[in-house]
Amino acid sequence: MIRVYFAVPAMEQHGGGGMKFLKALYRALARSGQVASRPEDATVFLCNSHHDYRRVIRLKEKFPGIPLVHRIDGPIVDYNTPTDPRHFSANALDELYADGVIFQSAWSYRRNMELGLAPPEQYEIIHNAPDPDLFFPGKALPLSGETPFRVFCSSWSRNVNKGFASLERLDDTLDFSRYEINFYGRLPGKLKNIKVHPPVPHEDVPQALRGHHAFFFPSKVECCSNALLEALHCRLPVVAFNGSSNPELVGNGGLLFDDDAQLPQMFDTLRSHYHRYRSGICCLSFGEVVERYRNFMQSVTVADCGGFWSRKKRKAFFLLRVVKAGLRHKVSGR
Repeated sequence: MIRVYFAVPAMEQHGGGGMKFLKALYRALARSGQVASRPEDATVFLCNSHHDYRRVIRLKEKFPGIPLVHRIDGPIVDYNTPTDPRHFSANALDELYADGVIFQSAWSYRRNMELGLAPPEQYEIIHNAPDPDLFFPGKALPLSGETPFRVFCSSWSRNVNKGFASLERLDDTLDFSRYEINFYGRLPGKLKNIKVHPPVPHEDVPQALRGHHAFFFPSKVECCSNALLEALHCRLPVVAFNGSSNPELVGNGGLLFDDDAQLPQMFDTLRSHYHRYRSGICCLSFGEVVERYRNFMQSVTVADCGGFWSRKKRKAFFLLRVVKAGLRHKVSGR
């Protein structure tokens, strides 16, 4: 039987959507007795992106016969700076230590290859999914010409790639006698018509989502957005930016915009055909995602390390790449 050791930051720590997914995955595997509390009891290690890479390297050096599966993120440089050292640390870990790789979307796979990641021999593309005990559909809200069409939008980051320019354009052009947009999170500026609320605890997000008709997602670059998937799993059709992994997640469950000028018309279309888009939502269930993780991790075999001295050279090469990435970032001043 598979026994997974999670070589990721402590499960009790708070974190973004990726950490919340990993916590839910951990609980699901633990319920079936497939989590190892000690690395020596594991049949496979699972690590995440650039996190805790020193610990991951130590594990592979101590237990070279246990395969390492790397859940890769990004590319991080696409939504941060082009010299972000976390991107190069994650890629070096992937190429030099991982035996198998999980990409979170087909876009992430393609884009990582375009940016020079060596194609892994053992890999799988598996979308994320939110905790089904929290994120599940509610009853469709009634549609009435007398009440506004309620739209949910959120971002916990002020990164410009989250699409704040699109929010500002919508704030100026949408008919707010027919629409109500509620934004939860952090903004770099102020809005006139969109209602802005502080971030809410993660466990309160599902109820807030189910109190809306639709979800607005203007984020430009996403590996596999957990916020977007949470909305879809609550059966909210989406208006999303047509880029990165968004199209493969939205599918027939919403509309995609290329230009902010399209937004008022798109919301009118979504409202007019609301039930069609709501019924068009189709994404992997959390149970299906867990099963795909389980099957892939069980199938991965250890790559040939080439012996003791080859492992030493590999570590030196990894550290060299990480140091060079840090220096590039420092020199760039970003």
